[in-house]
Amino acid sequence: MASTESARQSGTAAAMLCLGVHAIVFWLLRVMALTSHILAAAFAVVSLPLCLKLTYDVVAMCMDDEPPSSARGERQQLLLSRAHLQLLLTDRDFDSNDYEQLLQLDDHNVAKSHGASEGDIDRLPVVTVTETMLQSHKEATGYETIQCSICLEDLAVGAQARMVPCFHRFHPQCIDPWLVEKAECPICKFPAIG
Repeated sequence: MASTESARQSGTAAAMLCLGVHAIVFWLLRVMALTSHILAAAFAVVSLPLCLKLTYDVVAMCMDDEPPSSARGERQQLLLSRAHLQLLLTDRDFDSNDYEQLLQLDDHNVAKSHGASEGDIDRLPVVTVTETMLQSHKEATGYETIQCSICLEDLAVGAQARMVPCFHRFHPQCIDPWLVEKAECPICKFPAIG
């Protein structure tokens, strides 16, 4: 009983922290947009994946009642690279002379892609597709069905779908072999394993 209460309090604290981080990022974007739209766009590009990962970790923690194994290491990896910081601190419009700096920034975004272990893959959530999920998907995208982007078949109500941190969903039998080869989402290339 005490363990369940502790896990619930931990999940609530994590959710509040997540909301606080999102609020701060949103506020910073609004302030930056007042001075430079380019600066705000660059900050959004850098902060969006971090916010998505934080949200995913909080959802996974609340579902499992324990933090994901990679969450502790992720906090240490949230430091921005030198190129990211240079881009954020540059308060001017970009021109063709900035090509080298943009290439350097892109080099830092390229993650070394290695396959995931079976244990890492098994820790990714598997959800059952529901009518509510399909309705939410339809309202958000206008599409009536959720499609597995690997086999191109619809994820029917009652079907199992493996969800990766970027919230894309696939049939487990489709995505698992992919993740063994490359530990990233085949759609957006977001890291699937911490």
